[in-house]
Amino acid sequence: MGTVQKPDSFSYQIPRGLIEERLPGAIPEKSRARLLDGRALPPGVEFDAFSQTFEIKSYGKISLPFDVLLIVPTRSGTTGSFSLTIGKP
Repeated sequence: MGTVQKPDSFSYQIPRGLIEERLPGAIPEKSRARLLDGRALPPGVEFDAFSQTFEIKSYGKISLPFDVLLIVPTRSGTTGSFSLTIGKP
């Protein structure tokens, strides 16, 4: 992806085809991510909706794996969601 990563950090990009396969008509760039229980992502974890990328900045300080709920609006005006597990690469 062209970015230099620190040894204790990594990023994960959700394949666009995965979102479109699970949620026809999805608008991925307007999605948001939360923990599966509804809480905000832990400190040190960021989600960029435009690129569909999670960035884990210091996984030594974050309990891995953790479950994420991706909430995605669709062109029909509904909202869909699915869960992912983020773990150490």
